[in-house]
Amino acid sequence: MTEVAIPMPVTMLRTYEGAIGQILPAHIEPATFLRVAESVLRKNEKLMQAAVNNPGSFLAACMDAARLGHEPGTDHYALTVRSGAVMGIEQYQGVIERMYRAGAVVAVHAHVVHEHDNFVWNPTQGPPVHDAEWFAPDAKRGEMVGVYAYAQMDTGATSRVVVMGREEIMAHRAMATTKNVWDGPFKKSMWLKTGMHELEKWVPTSSEYRRQVAQSRAEIAATGLPAPIPTVVYPDTDQVPTAALTGAVMDATDWPETAAPPTACPECHQTGTHKMDCSRRGGGDGGKAPRA
Repeated sequence: MTEVAIPMPVTMLRTYEGAIGQILPAHIEPATFLRVAESVLRKNEKLMQAAVNNPGSFLAACMDAARLGHEPGTDHYALTVRSGAVMGIEQYQGVIERMYRAGAVVAVHAHVVHEHDNFVWNPTQGPPVHDAEWFAPDAKRGEMVGVYAYAQMDTGATSRVVVMGREEIMAHRAMATTKNVWDGPFKKSMWLKTGMHELEKWVPTSSEYRRQVAQSRAEIAATGLPAPIPTVVYPDTDQVPTAALTGAVMDATDWPETAAPPTACPECHQTGTHKMDCSRRGGGDGGKAPRA
């Protein structure tokens, strides 16, 4: 029986299984990661050739995917060929997955805005209002003019809303090593990816965050101290009936009478003191206007 030769990149990857396992998060087994990487290589002749010619680039891409917690060659982390070498690229879906995996968000929103969409956003009023003909072809919705992204946190709060216009998106495109992917069928994905990478600066994406939160909660619970009870502070407790402080049912007549407001002088219409030309000034009241 003829033995099937194992490609050199696959052999090298197996050699580094231990190192890869050390940086992989708990939800991916090292053996599974290796099988996925080998399968991607064997299915893509161009990728295999690049890995053979430059095995270091293939290993670097796999290590990067492992560090981020992705299986290589998937929708979350793509393996591509650039200048004869293997390049790993995290997709925007991968960024979103890391946000969910960190455990700080319950929902992530990212959308491209077209010129005919109705888009309203005020930085002081939370998420934008975006209305569009969602099922209309892009030609009807017009050119893409921007992208926005934000996350709803598990605390009920909203993360920073990232809003990027066309000019800013094009600045990112200008810095890319390859421009063709920005102008082809993945153009919208590249815009979304740019917005998600910007949002990544404001939202936890590491599973370490979840562990730290769990550890903090466990430490608080271990103290055995009861949760603090909110204190109700009255402006003047001497004027508040005892029933109001104890929670007992009380009659409305138990409340102290409210002081009457000051009465204005009928002539100069002032309270506190009369006007200089008021005939009542100095009339035995010390120049003060009457009070109730």
